[in-house]
Amino acid sequence: MSQMVITLIILAVTIALFIWNKFPVSAVSLGVVAVLILTGVVPAGDAFKSFVNSNVIMIFATLIIGGALFQTGMAQVIAKTVSRFTKSERSAVTAVFVVCAILSSLLSNTGTAATMFPIVIGLCAATGFKRSKLLLPIIIGATAGSLATIMGTPSILSTSAILQEATGESFGFFTTTAIGGIYLVVGALFFYFIGYKMLPDRETTEEVEAETKDYSDVPKWKQWASLAMLFIVIIGMIFEKQIGISMHIMAVIGALLLVLLGVITEKQAYKMVNWDTIYITAGMLTLAGAMKSSGAGEAIANAFVNVFGSSTNVFVLTGALYLISNVLTQFMSNAACTGMLLPLGVSIAQGIGADPKAILIAILCGASMAFCTPMAQPMNGMVFGPGGYKFTDYFKAGWLLTLIYFVISVFLIPLFYPFF
Repeated sequence: MSQMVITLIILAVTIALFIWNKFPVSAVSLGVVAVLILTGVVPAGDAFKSFVNSNVIMIFATLIIGGALFQTGMAQVIAKTVSRFTKSERSAVTAVFVVCAILSSLLSNTGTAATMFPIVIGLCAATGFKRSKLLLPIIIGATAGSLATIMGTPSILSTSAILQEATGESFGFFTTTAIGGIYLVVGALFFYFIGYKMLPDRETTEEVEAETKDYSDVPKWKQWASLAMLFIVIIGMIFEKQIGISMHIMAVIGALLLVLLGVITEKQAYKMVNWDTIYITAGMLTLAGAMKSSGAGEAIANAFVNVFGSSTNVFVLTGALYLISNVLTQFMSNAACTGMLLPLGVSIAQGIGADPKAILIAILCGASMAFCTPMAQPMNGMVFGPGGYKFTDYFKAGWLLTLIYFVISVFLIPLFYPFF
């Protein structure tokens, strides 16, 4: 059996396991690496090089830097300050969306949702606003803002890692800001003028113990130090070329200083790392390399060309990639979806002679804008019970914005990130 056939079989089994979702994604990813070694597709000496990829290192470090704001309570201070300006249910819905979107553009989107959850519950109790109106905007806002900068979601860094493996080029701090910023602004306008009417309006009988963690014992200097370090690292990333320090090194320095200065402990730093993201990114990098070296990627690309034609219309191509990833990620892990589709995207790009960056960003955007089902992202299920939601409420609240994002993406992704 040829290495190409073996790799295609491994890819098919990996996709099936991701969709089945019965095994941890980290275990599946490490299993892929092990099988590639055992079958001789990838030499043992090369199989784990992806674990020290600069983007994998940056995922590790940025999760710690963003997590420090949650650990010290600074993220909660910011969120509470902004939430005080809500005077009506309509303004409250919009404010919750905007605050979550802005926080998630610089921090973990899941961490943002977890921080805002007790704050919004408290806001509802104090004002009489219905939880069914305010909890869904938490997850939709955190989703919409996640592509505004490279720090918004680990999926961006996973995409950057795949791109770097294929072309030697990686994302800059603002690579996705053009499209991500539009998602944020359009989402805010949508909720202010239309979206607030589409949210379910019902009384919630479930008692919620949304205990807000008490950060009064955390010294103020730690809170401000965590915020200062975040901005220092961001500035360093923005001026990477002028300073002469790579973004992943800047992130590592920032994370290390937080521990050395005592802002967070070493134990806390390790807890902030989403290891599933680390393993799946590294594992899929190894698989992507195997697809290239074995010829499996070329075979997939040829099949794609046979279906769509070698002179694919960029708008049709963007729409197909966005739609496939967006539909899939509504029913499976976001990390698993991108891990599954990104290597295929590189192969397709090489097969039709397109810029891999454009292909990968189309897939990334589709997989990231997922809020039409409770299982689309881990944070989506957080508000299900407390908001008194039904499965269909997610679709009713999010379908129109999802369609708007789809249309925006089809026309603007090819404009911001040319395919040819």
